[in-house]
Amino acid sequence: MPTAQEQFWAGPFGDSYGKRNRLDWRSRVPFWQDILDRTKARSVLEVGCNIGSNLKAIRQVGPTIAAWGCDINQSAIEEASASGLTVYYGSILDIDAHSPFGYLGHQLLDVLDDPEPGLACRVDRRR
Repeated sequence: MPTAQEQFWAGPFGDSYGKRNRLDWRSRVPFWQDILDRTKARSVLEVGCNIGSNLKAIRQVGPTIAAWGCDINQSAIEEASASGLTVYYGSILDIDAHSPFGYLGHQLLDVLDDPEPGLACRVDRRR
């Protein structure tokens, strides 16, 4: 059963969020260059990827980095998928905190009532 917050983001507010928050993904390249240089991550899962702007920047910075996204909003997932990104419909609550990703993005911390410590940002340089 989806939480109230998941229902909120999966519905009309989440649909309009993607439309309201459009920016050129290239403006995020310096940020992701810094993150990926520091972490040496070879894989990224962005939880709450929305339309995929961060994933596009990650792909630009590290074309060999395996990058995936998930979001609770179906419209956002459809748009991200249409732009060639590997994205899935899903909730942050379904993600294993011990996942094997090199960098686990943390876009949804502001909407969780009680995030599990360590869930939001996990760096494993071995991956």
